[in-house]
Order: sequence, then C-alpha cells, then structure tokens
Amino acid sequence: MNSHEDNEEFILINPEAGSFNPLYMIVGLHKHKIIERKAGKGTLSPSDFLALELVFNDPRVSIFTMLKDTPHFEIAASGRKQAPVFFVTESAGLRLHMADLAEYRLVVQGKGRKTL
Repeated sequence: MNSHEDNEEFILINPEAGSFNPLYMIVGLHKHKIIERKAGKGTLSPSDFLALELVFNDPRVSIFTMLKDTPHFEIAASGRKQAPVFFVTESAGLRLHMADLAEYRLVVQGKGRKTL
C-alpha cells in the first residue's frame, strides 16, 4: 500500500469500450500513520480496508479523488481480457509513501458485489 502527500485524481475511461479484466482498488480506512501503527501492534483487521471493483465510463463514479495520506493500491484481476488502463492526474513530483504493514499480507477474497 502507498499514499501521497497530496490528493490524487483518477480517471477511468475506456474510449473504445474494450473488454478489460476487472480492476480493483484497496483503500485503507485510516490515514497512513494509523494503518502503520495498527500493523506494528498486530491489530489490523479486514474492517480496516475496503476493496472496490472500479467502473469505467460512468460519470458518477469513474472520476474521483483519493485524498492525501490515504493508503491505497490498484490491482487487476488476471484473465484473457486486456489489462485495464486508467489515468491519474498526479504530477511527476508527487512522492510515493509506502506503508509498512509489518508481517501483514493483503488478500482480496470473495465476490460480495453491490450495485449503486
């Protein structure tokens, strides 16, 4: 997981409506230092994270801002489709702060889907 010192804007556009493998974002529900503190104490739990399947070409949810100091990462599912492409409007100078999760390993399980 990583965070940034400033906000990061995401744009999920698929102009050719190609068929992508699913794209997920894992978000820490606490700021960077709190996630690291909980990892160090051994008190992290699944309730400290949210896994989202990202949606392309929907003006309601396909453009959003990740607030600064929020741990997150993106991961694509494997499969026969094209790897997903997305855009972030961060400047080249935006530093990446890797979270120290101690001995923890994040695993995404299940397909608990909800529709807006």
